[in-house]
Amino acid sequence: MLWCAEKHVESLDEIIHHPRLISILKNTSYMTLQNLCFYGAEGSGKKTIVMSWINHIIIKNFNLKPQELQIQERKYIYINNKKEENLTYYQTPYYIHVDLAKLGKKKHVLFENVLEQYISKKRNIRNLPFNLVIFSNFDTIDDKTGFRFHRYMDKFLINTRFIFITNNPSITRHHKITSCALIRIPRLNKEELCMIVKYMLAKYRPKIKTTTAVFNKNFDKIIEFSKRHLSKTIFYTQLLYEYGMVQLKNIALRQDKTIEYLFSLITSNNMRNIQDMNKVKNSTQIRTYNTLKLRELVYQCSMGSDNYEKFICQFYKHVLKKHPTFVEKYNKTILKVFQNICASKTSTNKTSFILTECFFLKLMSVYSLDQLGINVSTRK
Repeated sequence: MLWCAEKHVESLDEIIHHPRLISILKNTSYMTLQNLCFYGAEGSGKKTIVMSWINHIIIKNFNLKPQELQIQERKYIYINNKKEENLTYYQTPYYIHVDLAKLGKKKHVLFENVLEQYISKKRNIRNLPFNLVIFSNFDTIDDKTGFRFHRYMDKFLINTRFIFITNNPSITRHHKITSCALIRIPRLNKEELCMIVKYMLAKYRPKIKTTTAVFNKNFDKIIEFSKRHLSKTIFYTQLLYEYGMVQLKNIALRQDKTIEYLFSLITSNNMRNIQDMNKVKNSTQIRTYNTLKLRELVYQCSMGSDNYEKFICQFYKHVLKKHPTFVEKYNKTILKVFQNICASKTSTNKTSFILTECFFLKLMSVYSLDQLGINVSTRK
């Protein structure tokens, strides 16, 4: 069992990071709850804090026992193209929790058939003062569902409260959701992560000494690889003490190796890449090895993710760090291509994979033509 997949916090009092924020949240009241957006860097413990806090104020307001607030998994079954599919959400008698990242591309189905009925109720079974809906990973919401949700929020604002958990607070402004307060959850500092790592080792590996120079050296390596991401820090700790440093490096540096391989395909000096650019609309005609490998690699990296911008930004950061001369020469081209790809997202129904693929294929064609001394425009 992965340590990072287990539940380690049962109440707000058990959270040992972000002490100042926790002390403020403890003094809040359920009856004065307003629409809120919790935002911060990925892996800063947002979901853990928010869910513990919501349970805390509900238990405090209604004099409940923790076991009375057990969350249950619900599935909404619907028919799509003559196939039975289901969407998962979580519910207690006091609120609904929806993880938008787990709904895939069918988010609007849950909104139309489950949430609209829930938030439109002026009176609920327990006669609560308002309905409560919590959205985690709200930055994965698409434009179609986002603007539809904006209408729901304006219509049912009186009898419903919304809590958003997101990495990017600008997503609320993008979907015109302005009637909510923003609360930033900062990334954990090194001392807080050290306490969490020591807690994990005391729980699962009590024989390991955490006061030695060896531990401090290992901890610094874990922080370097995890970049202070909470779940990654816990996962890398387990990986290091169960499988060793070699396996830790193989896993932690896997993404960097993938991006470096992607860069090598883009900068491959293969003339046939240019011929393939004219055939990109028909994938069955593409036979060049480098182009095929590029598309395959982009597909693997984009699979299961709706956030193509994040992957492209990771690629840009890596190239900026490892290949500064390439960025210096092609920076304007990269930004122009990325701008065109972002614009095409709003004017077409193309998937994230296709948009990501177009970015890297265009970059490959620009580089290949530049090696021949041909200046190419970055028009759409």
